[in-house]
Amino acid sequence: TITTNRRIAAPTTRQNPAFD
Repeated sequence: TITTNRRIAAPTTRQNPAFD
């Protein structure tokens, strides 16, 4: 799920450092 979230939350990675 982490890799999947990275693609979807790619633009939100700045707001969500948890995904990064």
